[in-house]
Amino acid sequence: MKGVFTENQIKRLNLANIHDLYQFITYFPFGLESVLPFETEMYPQTHQTYLIEATLVSKQKQYRSRPFYELVFNYKKGNIKAYLFSTAKFLNALLEEGNEYQALIQKQASGHFQVEKISRKQNSKVDALILGKAQMKKYIKPKYIKLGTFTSSQIISLHNRLNPESYVLNLEALVPKDNGIIPDFINLIRIHKPKSYSDFKAAKSEFLALKAFLRLVLMKDIDRSRIQLVAKQSSLDISFLKRFTADLPFELSLSQKNIIWEIVNELSGD
Repeated sequence: MKGVFTENQIKRLNLANIHDLYQFITYFPFGLESVLPFETEMYPQTHQTYLIEATLVSKQKQYRSRPFYELVFNYKKGNIKAYLFSTAKFLNALLEEGNEYQALIQKQASGHFQVEKISRKQNSKVDALILGKAQMKKYIKPKYIKLGTFTSSQIISLHNRLNPESYVLNLEALVPKDNGIIPDFINLIRIHKPKSYSDFKAAKSEFLALKAFLRLVLMKDIDRSRIQLVAKQSSLDISFLKRFTADLPFELSLSQKNIIWEIVNELSGD
């Protein structure tokens, strides 16, 4: 992980029992969070995350129980006020009046908008704060379970450091050659940087089924620590697993079927 993450990030990952890139990219999202374009919403919903593209009109540093920024943006339909509860030093340089920004904002129960993340807009064709566009101009991003001291948004920022090649797993040394069932390579980029919900779900189900197969059939031949289950909860496609095991070149014993059932329960979080 050196050369990709900072020393501090590596230290925090190690404290969460993530010691290599394989373990990190197989730490699955809890689900997908929908992010809607703000300008299309007539009545913004509470606790819904929106993507807004706007010009920063003003910023003011405020102090109550803790310091924060009061920001006013101008977008297609007028002005909107939002609060950024951080006063990190880099923000003062980042937030310049008159510049265009992309921001993820969420409406709170109190009625005000809170800025979750903000970035200067570099290119109209690039969405810096989200990982993929779904149909109907809705945005999606993986929502992760908290990993040690990392929040979901911080885990996403770690993934933004990785290039596409980092998500390709080489399974040649783990699976029997020419087995006709398990591929030699599998790409996890659709799980962490999905272009659609169906894309995400299909990739996730296939890989979880593959991990279950590896645990069942190959656990004597590979290091169990390399295939340890790191997902706390998932939406494993049971029908896919049934089809997968039906293609095995042997009949499963009762004990093997019991193992599958234990794996399914573990994967589903039951």
